[in-house]
Amino acid sequence: MDKNWDFALQKSYLEIYNEQVHDLLNESPKNLPILEDPVKGPVVQGLIETAIKSPQEIIELINIGNSRRVVAETSSNKFSSRSHAILILNLQKKHRVEDPNKIIHAKLVMADLAGSERACVSGNKGVRMLEGGNINRSLLALGNCIKMLSEKAPKICEIQTFVCSNR
Repeated sequence: MDKNWDFALQKSYLEIYNEQVHDLLNESPKNLPILEDPVKGPVVQGLIETAIKSPQEIIELINIGNSRRVVAETSSNKFSSRSHAILILNLQKKHRVEDPNKIIHAKLVMADLAGSERACVSGNKGVRMLEGGNINRSLLALGNCIKMLSEKAPKICEIQTFVCSNR
């Protein structure tokens, strides 16, 4: 590797469960708001970004986050993921000599989506049925965004999360 370059890698890991955003790297997760930054785009306020020094650290943090992810037994699956998980890696590099004030950014976003569910097939009732409805709603919104983007229509695609309340 060229010694004239400085690199920094940061990682964050979140889940969307029942239309709420939780930080999987925070021991006390709470619903985090999504804000629109004019420069960065959508930003999850309060999301922990952890500096990464080695590949092993990434694996350890993924394991921690996975252990905090919401899973439950359903009639279809003993360990069914009840949330969507999103892993974000941010890489920054700058040249020490040529232009030390210029920072180049790259972002890799990976998503593990919960599978769609049909209540009549899964037999889920109560909380599991409500979770399934939220999973399906968010997958439908994502599908609609992908469809609009693939059609190259001049539309703005926005996925919003809503807080659900038990009645």
